[in-house]
Amino acid sequence: MLARTFPVELVDRVIDQYWRREQRTRALPARLMFYFTLVLCLFPHESYRSAMKILEMYLHVMVCAGLGDVHWTEVHRSTDNGESWEHTGAWWPGDHHGGLFQMLTWELGDDGYVYAFSTGFQRDKGLVLQRVPADRLTDPRAWEGWGFRGGVWAWGNPPTIALTGAYGELCLRRVDDRWLLSFFDAGNYRIDVMNLDGPTSNLYEAVRSAVLHGCSWHGENHGSGHVAQLYGGYIVPGSTLDDLHLVVSQWNTEQNWPYRAMQFAGSAPRPGARPLPGAAETGSSTGRRILRAAHDLVLRRMS
Repeated sequence: MLARTFPVELVDRVIDQYWRREQRTRALPARLMFYFTLVLCLFPHESYRSAMKILEMYLHVMVCAGLGDVHWTEVHRSTDNGESWEHTGAWWPGDHHGGLFQMLTWELGDDGYVYAFSTGFQRDKGLVLQRVPADRLTDPRAWEGWGFRGGVWAWGNPPTIALTGAYGELCLRRVDDRWLLSFFDAGNYRIDVMNLDGPTSNLYEAVRSAVLHGCSWHGENHGSGHVAQLYGGYIVPGSTLDDLHLVVSQWNTEQNWPYRAMQFAGSAPRPGARPLPGAAETGSSTGRRILRAAHDLVLRRMS
């Protein structure tokens, strides 16, 4: 949020204007110290260590040899709004939890834990849930699974598949007072959004709606929620339940274009809404009702 109000380009201009640019590479560059000072002003009761933590960003990375062949995953850290990243030393083998710890999404809860849903990169597996104390995110030993054992679900068990199916890209975000989980449902060729009370909600009973449907290139109609070769479905920061924005990727693998990301806007499904239709009904108006007024805002072009 600080980078939105004070963009990196603006901060750099101010630093250069007052001749405060560092002359050599330092662990605490001028730009970082600018944001650090702002955090101290906004959170005067935080310690220096806690204030610096607010500025940190973490990224879970897959290391692959070709599509689908994940050798291992690791966590990287940034302290300069994503301008640069460093390896934290945390890593997991590609077959960790049976290959279900490859594609991952995480979100911080009010209880100090980071909750993470994950699946395989091959888009043919279900979802598992884990958590880790936020201050031990880079310690693989601190991660614990949400698993079913002895007739009950509990933390500390090996993670049990919380939702069967064939899933791809995931995005877990707290929006207003709810937890939203969006994901590419590869098995049904669509993007769904779930509205949860919390990460441990029963995913089979959660409010779930198909918001965008895959289709052929000749059948595209973005206004009605039909997108060819779609994937992703990432919730844009600042979204609300009534104004939900998703970034959706698209790749024509035969012609290698379009290869882009687009933004779609609408509203999130609500508790008490009609459950998601079956696969035979995926051409219904659910997606049109949930993500209406689609607009093609090309955020990135990769050639």
